[in-house]
Amino acid sequence: MSKRAAAPGSGVRRTTGDGTLDDFFRSQNLQPFIQQPKQVVAFESSTSIKDAAVALDKHNILCAPVKDKAGDYLGLVDAVGLLYLVLDTFQEGEALDFGELLERYSESFADSDLSSLTGTPRFLPFVGLQCDDSTMLDVMLLLGQYNYHRVPLIRGKALVTLVSQSDVVRYLYQHREKFGDLLGATLQSLGLAGQAKLVTVCTAKNTAWDAFQLMKSKQVSAVGVVDAEGKLVNSISAREARYIMRQPPLLVALYSPVQEWLKMRGPDANKFSVVSAADTLGHVLDALVSKKLHRVYVVDAKGMPVRVVTLGDVISIFVSEEK
Repeated sequence: MSKRAAAPGSGVRRTTGDGTLDDFFRSQNLQPFIQQPKQVVAFESSTSIKDAAVALDKHNILCAPVKDKAGDYLGLVDAVGLLYLVLDTFQEGEALDFGELLERYSESFADSDLSSLTGTPRFLPFVGLQCDDSTMLDVMLLLGQYNYHRVPLIRGKALVTLVSQSDVVRYLYQHREKFGDLLGATLQSLGLAGQAKLVTVCTAKNTAWDAFQLMKSKQVSAVGVVDAEGKLVNSISAREARYIMRQPPLLVALYSPVQEWLKMRGPDANKFSVVSAADTLGHVLDALVSKKLHRVYVVDAKGMPVRVVTLGDVISIFVSEEK
């Protein structure tokens, strides 16, 4: 039912569909996303890193396009990536809030604007699709098999909207009656329960700072938190770093145990979901949408994590790249 395909540049081998749904997705236009476009904030490449970080937080936006003076898009800047740049200057024991830390960063790197990030992991490629000529299949291949988190939809040179992995998973959920056979398949049968994608974990005794540094070094967007026996007890994602700007105590507490830090963040910080190899793809889809998650953890009979199934994994299982 499924096969393997490499996602260029991602380092991830996706489990992909068998192609039986490709014609359906090829027949679907992108009007659902065009008719309800998101608020999109775009920056000039001369915008300072400080101003970009503040603007992204103000508008509660995770990612924004960056364009040059001629209006051509250079890439996408990621809010979490900018936060990491600033947090790297923080030292344990400093009594600062994020605003003070950001100001210090700006003074130390006064010439750092967004153009200075070109070619770094903080600057994501701008791979746009002409919205009137592209199909749902095109979007799903980029978000699934090629592991882009967002795809810009453009008309000519004008940006219309950004489509995220979450957007497409919600679309799949809304049309779930069309995918009955596939959604009834187990994760085991689809190849989504093995260790092709090992789980990155930290222990409950590690600090929140350790967890964020682990995400950076492993180039993952979340790590599982396990107890002394290796059982999954929580999860912390890169997105949690955004709250450091909004909740000043979280910055000083970065060197506290990760479980304590997550409790300070608030009750919604503890949202994570576990499934078994015997659970169906439909069950996973429902969990991702109803709980607004970006991943679920596959655990064994002892509660130990053996695999992460992400939004991109789910999208990829529905489609197969054309030969």
